[in-house]
Amino acid sequence: MIYFLLTDRHRYTLDHYLGHRGKAINKHIGVISYGELGRLNSIECSTLIFSDFDRLSEAQLDVVSRIYHTVKEQYPGVKCLNDPARSLLRPELLRKLALEGINQHNAYGTDEDLSAVKYPVFLRHAYRHSGNLSGIIKDARHLVANIRALKLLGYDRNDLLIVEFLETADHHGRYRKYASLILDGKIFPLQLDVDQHWMVKDCLAFRDHEFEEYERELRAFVMEDPFREWCKGVSDLAAVEYGRIDFAMTPKGPEAWEINLNPDFGSGAKSKPDAWHKYVEKYKIAAHDRIQEAYLALDDRPNTRLQLQLDQNDIALLKGDHENPLLRKVHKNFTTRKPLKRKLVEIAFEQLVRLMLAK
Repeated sequence: MIYFLLTDRHRYTLDHYLGHRGKAINKHIGVISYGELGRLNSIECSTLIFSDFDRLSEAQLDVVSRIYHTVKEQYPGVKCLNDPARSLLRPELLRKLALEGINQHNAYGTDEDLSAVKYPVFLRHAYRHSGNLSGIIKDARHLVANIRALKLLGYDRNDLLIVEFLETADHHGRYRKYASLILDGKIFPLQLDVDQHWMVKDCLAFRDHEFEEYERELRAFVMEDPFREWCKGVSDLAAVEYGRIDFAMTPKGPEAWEINLNPDFGSGAKSKPDAWHKYVEKYKIAAHDRIQEAYLALDDRPNTRLQLQLDQNDIALLKGDHENPLLRKVHKNFTTRKPLKRKLVEIAFEQLVRLMLAK
């Protein structure tokens, strides 16, 4: 039995997967939220996958890291993926990739020396996976105004990340996001999304005459896996054994955006797909067939009964919600994917930035 460990608020990712794409193997996979880790005194498992710990507080992360190492030491028959003390999160990963010359762009905390920043940039939450908080920022003066505006909305500047913007649009002005799953050190190409917005979150529906170009690229990615070695190098550098690496292509080669430690695979095929999404579905099926085989291979070992006795203070800490509920509501509205609502939010934020510039 494989158990995923994640935050209760974001367990929907596995619920989606096990109810749809992974339904055929859902008897092999269980989900335990970090607030339920007291259950580790009674379960039988072959594998524990530590995920989603980028959303934990420092104190919670310390507890989860200790649990990881306790299981590794006391139960050598259990495979543990993702060491919370070693796996690089987004800020550290982007800096390391830039330092090693793998990435062309870099990222900075708001309190760092920003003299080396290459503009334009944008702001995002350092650890969440909801996309950009600002538009593209052209210089240091506008960067300061954007940071002040976000602070007024309740964001802690320590949770903000300054990311150098790298132009990756094709000749149609469209942006691509490749996504490959990392599972037990192996790479599985998942999907290729194309969007008109530089922060790619969804895939456009293409007209018939556009199918050939994008279908050829999608087929090559999913079926031939041309970036396997590059993705493996990035995942090894990040010390990540489970997650989804998102990246783009540039004239100089692939460029990594992040590794999502708790990827959402969606809720299966659309109920009323357009022609393009019907076309894409066969490649998603092929990708997920390979992933299911990998999960079954991962679970092809005897279960071990865990009898961990966790400290009650640690359990109470893990059950706590360290997120500000008011900021959570602000963030939800701020990063909405509804086009009209998103546009209204962007207009309002631009007005707030102008006020900051005027001070």
